[in-house]
Amino acid sequence: MTRNSKSGKNNKYFDIPRTSLQKQSLGEAYGPAFIFEADLLLQAASALSLLEAGYTVTVISEHLPHDRSLSYTSPWAGAIWGPSWDTSDEELRQWDRDIVKCWGEMVDDRPDEAKLAGVHASRNPVWKGPQYRENPPKEFERDNVEELLWFREITTVTILSTSDLPPGVKFGLKFSSFCVNSPIYLSYISSRIESLGGTIIQSVLESDSGLSGLVKDAASKLKVEAQDYVFVNALGMGAMKLVPDDKMFPTRGKTVYVEGEAKNITARLGDWGLAYVIPRRGSGYTLLGGSQEAGNWNGEPDTNLTASILKNCAKLAPELLDENNCFKVISRQVGLRPSRTGGVRLEAEIVEMGDLVEVDVIHCYGHGGGGYEKSITSGKKVVQLVDCINNRAKA
Repeated sequence: MTRNSKSGKNNKYFDIPRTSLQKQSLGEAYGPAFIFEADLLLQAASALSLLEAGYTVTVISEHLPHDRSLSYTSPWAGAIWGPSWDTSDEELRQWDRDIVKCWGEMVDDRPDEAKLAGVHASRNPVWKGPQYRENPPKEFERDNVEELLWFREITTVTILSTSDLPPGVKFGLKFSSFCVNSPIYLSYISSRIESLGGTIIQSVLESDSGLSGLVKDAASKLKVEAQDYVFVNALGMGAMKLVPDDKMFPTRGKTVYVEGEAKNITARLGDWGLAYVIPRRGSGYTLLGGSQEAGNWNGEPDTNLTASILKNCAKLAPELLDENNCFKVISRQVGLRPSRTGGVRLEAEIVEMGDLVEVDVIHCYGHGGGGYEKSITSGKKVVQLVDCINNRAKA
């Protein structure tokens, strides 16, 4: 499809109002192509949403589901849904509603697909693990906490009595949740893309001239004219340099896989940090974590941090300890979550390519450690933005 090379817009950035984003007849649609450096999960979720909406999709990916890389954190993710505690942000609450609805319908209505995707519901009370806080803020005092529990509308919640709390813990609750076996889920969503007619190309995109150069390299590999395509930028941490976006920063995370499946999904938060135990149902192992080190680029495993994780998690899953009170460690891994000051960037931009050529790029990055929980809503919004670009071009 050919478009006018100049849009006439003075402001190169435009964030389409949500109220105007209506699903339109596809007509003569663009074929979106995806640019990214690391965030396979986000671009795959967006690709799947676009394919289901009737668009043609090509994914350009440096990594495939079972690859391992410091910048490719999706396979190491805990991938468990936990609600936002921010009662003032309706958008954050909508992220939660969307993912609970999506995974809930899969588990309830399509259990075979849920098993294939590695999606499990923690509705069994035995598995409905607690979340503990050693020094909760005043808002978590029993007389006030009900105001924070907006998520009762999408899940069952039980505030633990003082007698049910372990030593040193002042507040705890249990809530029904969902857990995803992340490597299985990545393979599932990639297979879904291909089954719906999408194409996945493993390739490293190169650029010495920022985002426009990356688009040119992608178009060259696809053998297309860049201006005839919409590109979705799911660069992850690559956005920091290549957009560039100085709001991006890494949040270093460390996890440990151990043998055995813990009884419960459990988390404990204290002044010392966060510990969590996430059993991978049916796999024979459990993920232990974790750490959240903002601004830390170190990709090497830290012996002291590993020891701290094992020590803190031993209190949460003693059933996995051997006769020497030790876990049997399978692996240790480090990843850099693509975090962003101000939260996710999900908007469209017209990128100048030179020679009076402009290309539509949709930015979808900065999800930090919440990529799985936010992937469904992100995919929906990418479709809405592509619809608006498509309709603008036909006007």
